Amino acid sequence: MIHLYEYLYRHQKARNLDLTVDGEYFLKHRDELLLRPRYSALYEVDNEFDIVRANIILRSLDTLKTLNTAIQKLGLDTNKMDDSRLKAVFATIFKNAPYFFIEDEEAYFPLFSRVFNLIYGVDSVKLFSLPLNRMIEELDGEMVDPFEEYNFPLFGSNFTQLVLVGGDKTTRAYYHLDFQMVFIVNRQGTLDTKITLFDSKIRNINTSHIISRLKPVIQAYYDNNRIKMIDMLYQGEFISSYAYNLLLGKMV
Repeated sequence: MIHLYEYLYRHQKARNLDLTVDGEYFLKHRDELLLRPRYSALYEVDNEFDIVRANIILRSLDTLKTLNTAIQKLGLDTNKMDDSRLKAVFATIFKNAPYFFIEDEEAYFPLFSRVFNLIYGVDSVKLFSLPLNRMIEELDGEMVDPFEEYNFPLFGSNFTQLVLVGGDKTTRAYYHLDFQMVFIVNRQGTLDTKITLFDSKIRNINTSHIISRLKPVIQAYYDNNRIKMIDMLYQGEFISSYAYNLLLGKMV
């Protein structure tokens, strides 16, 4: 007998993970994780979902580094700048920074608590006053688990290359553009299931209208209908006829 998800993963069409956008970013920046004990375990990861999680941390640290550099350059001159000037400086810093939403407010620091992010969103100049500036200087003690703290809004943000394709009360299904797989993520920010697309017997991968093609597959997943799911994978051109016939005959 064949386990559906294991078969799809083991027989995905060959691709070099290191040459994907997320794979390259992770390899280039992962040394930063060694400087933060709370997140250092992500340095050694070699699976796709943990690379996504590691890159959320790394992009957060990159934004934080940009902020710290700006604060250091401003130095004591911040005492002579009015609030509007300081807010303009922050707007420039975060113009291209990734963000997610907390209570309809843009938030740039998933490494920190909701209180920190909401205060920053309402009044960014407070980052220059105690105790918030101490948070910036003494980072490790103030950092949270961003995946458990923010979960779905964070995974669905531009911190990632994930696209929402379905969900229920407890999980969300996200398609990763480069890895060509769907991650079923639970409320704890961990992975329930990984659905890998495009097996090695497919000659030409069709990526047009991929989200609309995926939705019937994910609906079948949430309906707990494996046979229909295999049918939808085949009809959506996500598996070859070889895989389709094999899975229907030997799937568990």
